[in-house]
This record gives sequence, C-alpha cells and structure tokens, in this order.
Amino acid sequence: MNGMFRSYMDALTEGLEPRVRNSVLGVANRQREMLLTEAANVPGSTLSFGWTVLSFPILVDIYAEPIVSELCNVYPVSSPIASIPRIKIMAYIKGYSGAVTQVKIPTITQSIRPGALALAVVPAVANNMFTIATAAVAPATITADQYRINRRYTLITSVTTNEHHGGADTLATTLVVMKPDNRSQFVGTFSFLDFAGATVVGSLTGHINYDSSIFTFNVTYTGGTGGSVYTATAGILSMRFMPTNTMNGRIKVKIESEMTDVDQ
Repeated sequence: MNGMFRSYMDALTEGLEPRVRNSVLGVANRQREMLLTEAANVPGSTLSFGWTVLSFPILVDIYAEPIVSELCNVYPVSSPIASIPRIKIMAYIKGYSGAVTQVKIPTITQSIRPGALALAVVPAVANNMFTIATAAVAPATITADQYRINRRYTLITSVTTNEHHGGADTLATTLVVMKPDNRSQFVGTFSFLDFAGATVVGSLTGHINYDSSIFTFNVTYTGGTGGSVYTATAGILSMRFMPTNTMNGRIKVKIESEMTDVDQ
C-alpha cells in the first residue's frame, strides 16, 4: 500500500518545481493519514479508488501555496478596487413589427429568431399570407417585396369546427400538427367529440403556393351524431418569414464586455 501510494504521488508530481512538489506532498500525506484512520469503516473496493477520486480535489488545498504563481499572474495596483472583465455574447432579435428582444447566448430556453406568427385562415377561401401577416403584426407591413415565406416552418396547428344541432351551434377547436408535403399539399385527419359525446373524424386537404402566398384548405367530416351538421369555420396556420429587403426579422449578434468591481 505504501509503495503504491508513493509511486502514484511520484507520477502525479512529476515535473513540478521542488518547492511546489513539497506543498503537494504535504497535502497528500495529510489526506492519506485521514483515509487510513477511517479505513476500518470503509469497504475495500471504495478505498482502492480513493486516490483516483480525490487527486484533483486535493490540489484545491494548495492553490494558496506557491503553486498559485504557476496558475495566474498577480499585479500590484494603486487602487483598493480591482475590476474584473467579463465577456458575453448577446443576440438582438428584431421582430417583424420592429420590436427588439435582447437574449444572451447560448440559450436553451428560446429560439434565436423571430417567433412564428399564428395566422387565422378561413376554409374554401384564397387566404393571402402576407395580408394576414400584416394584420397580425400591425402597424408593420409584411409584403412579398420585403420577405419570403419560410418553407420549413409552415404548419397547421388547429382547426375550428361548428356543429349545428337542433337549431343550436357548438364550436369545437381541435389541436393538430399538419405539415405540407414536397408538393406543398396538406393532407391529414383529426378527431373530436361532439356535444353528445360521439366521435367525429375530420379529413383536411389544403395547399399553399409559396410564390403567390395563397393558402386554401377544406375539411370533410364523418361520424358524429345523426342529424348534426359539421362545418369547418377557421384554422390557425403557423408561419415564419425570411427578410430580404428589410431589417425587421433579422438578428444581430454582438460581443459585449462588462466590468465587475471587487473591493480588496
């Protein structure tokens, strides 16, 4: 045991200056004595790995010793306050409306880009995405001259259905996840419970023209309660736009520094 310890310490302190090596060996010997004292209460398997686990924590004890001069440079100052610089990377996200949001990066809590727009669309109608987007972020204007539709983030997120039964109407909003295929067509199904608890299945078909920015969709229904009439009344299309001739919708990244004053 003693030979293994000394062999390990020789390898650990190899290359250190004599004065630094003595400080390291002093701390290591104190830790070894403590482990040997407690060895009677420690299983053998734990003790065998003791020095492997503790080698780096042990070195913390000697940072105040001469080895600190090998880790950093110390300069005398004429002021009782030391200023410590800190560098950070900041992203400034300018939304479609022109509002700016400041975010420190890297971040795992949000995307470093303008948020997706939830655009209200109507079935069996030619919905112009730029016109609807302009209304959603008023007073800013979103036109085909300034933006292009981002094909990657086009998504139908909900469909609202009106159920007409016995002279009354009941609205049901169903959350969906439908993306266009490689032909820019939407095809999908969803289901919900009507006022009587019967299951209704809706089949949605749609299409978006990224050149003309026109989106259309229709829904047909099966199942449900006899005598009820189901009609799609609205939907939500989630979209992002890529700026081409405007600064809105862009991100600026800057490296900023700040100083922290520490009283000595």
